[in-house]
Amino acid sequence: MKSTNRVSSLVLALLLCAAAPAASAHGTIPGINQFYNGVMHPFLAPAHLIALLALALLAGQQGLRPRPVEIIGLAGGYLLGAASAFKAGDPDTDPWLWAFTLCLGAGVALARAQPTRLRAITGGLIGLAIGLGSADVSMQGSQRIAALLGAGFGALIGIAYAALAVNTFTKRIQHPAARIAVRVLASWLTACAVLMLALTWKKSQ
Repeated sequence: MKSTNRVSSLVLALLLCAAAPAASAHGTIPGINQFYNGVMHPFLAPAHLIALLALALLAGQQGLRPRPVEIIGLAGGYLLGAASAFKAGDPDTDPWLWAFTLCLGAGVALARAQPTRLRAITGGLIGLAIGLGSADVSMQGSQRIAALLGAGFGALIGIAYAALAVNTFTKRIQHPAARIAVRVLASWLTACAVLMLALTWKKSQ
């Protein structure tokens, strides 16, 4: 019965990913300034949100002590990506993020210890992709800078809270159900990433 429920949940997750409408990469919310629009951006762009969630699962599962290397790597990568975005324009980094999510999800689902350097590099690559993909070319000057600063702030705050929650239940409280839930969620993210990469490849043909 348990295996049947897991399969049903996985199928439902795949269907939701497939049925999700195409989201605007740089949609804005009326009535708030560009900084707060930037803060919301990582949570409104599906590829950004799922990649950040996968990275948070990794950081929380592997442990935030002595240093949260994934979050530090994310911050450094984002700064580099945001600075490069002014010359790079607005590249489509979603396929990169789906690929990173696939690798991260598989690693978290296996629940094996991973080298600190690899975890930091992974965080840096995700930060780079999000920084490059958060610059709206329709905005110029201070508005664009404000949006990029907001997106970086939102990404860092979001991953910090999520990673801390995972770390609390898996490392400090050491709740068995939490460890299993993290691995199951990681497997769902992996399945979604596979599906989105397949759809991206099909559209490119």
